[in-house]
Amino acid sequence: MHIRMFSGAVRRMWAVMAAMLLFAAGMLVYSPKAHAQSFGPFALRNGNGLCMDVRDYSTSNGAVLQVYDCTYASNQNFIFYDTPAFAVYTITASNSGKCLDIRDASTANGAQLQQWTCNGQSNQLFYIYPITATSGSLQPLHVGGKCLTASGNYNTALVVQSTCNGSAAQEWEFL
Repeated sequence: MHIRMFSGAVRRMWAVMAAMLLFAAGMLVYSPKAHAQSFGPFALRNGNGLCMDVRDYSTSNGAVLQVYDCTYASNQNFIFYDTPAFAVYTITASNSGKCLDIRDASTANGAQLQQWTCNGQSNQLFYIYPITATSGSLQPLHVGGKCLTASGNYNTALVVQSTCNGSAAQEWEFL
């Protein structure tokens, strides 16, 4: 008997759909630091050579994330916390301990990435779609088809969510 295996893309799609259903059913509310395995810290450099950065080393709720020349300082380091769902993580800024968060749980293109007190909501959960062995796109779990994107190729350009298109602005290398 021949058993047909699903492709990697199909398996990832099913994993993300299952995580979204679990979250919608209230079964995947996640506290990132309680009983979770952590990975990192990592600096995240996009395909244009700039690193994700908490603006002005802020530790406040609502501080925006931008891209900036890589310095590998604490405001450019992030810790990934595993969740029960495959390849889904909460990500905290090393300098503040706050979670990366899509502002107001927006589903719109251009919605800003900010840091906020970790609350386990789906706008603080990110799926990592692997591109290479050391890079991937970061996709907010609360909305399908969006990727974290550097809004420009210059210092202080905001990190936002936008429709995934495979561009260098959406590929993040883990350093």
